[in-house]
Amino acid sequence: MIADGTIVNADINASAAIDKTKISGTAITAGDTGTVTSTMIADGTIVNADVNASAAIAGTKIAPDFGSHTIILVFRKRIGRYDYRR
Repeated sequence: MIADGTIVNADINASAAIDKTKISGTAITAGDTGTVTSTMIADGTIVNADVNASAAIAGTKIAPDFGSHTIILVFRKRIGRYDYRR
């Protein structure tokens, strides 16, 4: 008999085909797609370097913090039939 907690990763052959049902918790394998959920990611652990440069993140998902960027606003004031820009 094998005592609980005595088998370590090095004891298992690299070619062993261990069924997912034998693993406690949620097992994610290289063949899985779309299986990581937000509950599996701890808050505050994703950083800018983790996000792909081509990611199309919706503006509604971004907090209004523009860092050191200069924001320029253009207002129009209509007087009669003329449009003046300031």
